[in-house]
Amino acid sequence: MGPRQRCASRPTRLRRRRAQGLGSSLHVAAVFLGHALQYERIFLWDPRGAHVGQEYVDPGCGRGEPYSNWDCLFEPLSICSAENATR
Repeated sequence: MGPRQRCASRPTRLRRRRAQGLGSSLHVAAVFLGHALQYERIFLWDPRGAHVGQEYVDPGCGRGEPYSNWDCLFEPLSICSAENATR
């Protein structure tokens, strides 16, 4: 089974939450990441909450990207995407 096929296993997603600040947002993300690692799941941003972190970045990451979220600040969480993880 290839890596992208394993993406269809039950992913854990970070749901969009209003946090008090960047530190709180990162803490919540770390809790979800810990849960994903403990239960051998995949940690992804919730596609409905694709704007997680948007309050910390310029539209389009200031460089014309199609997103405005934590993907502007951090490396991708996984080779999996929400599309191939939910098939």
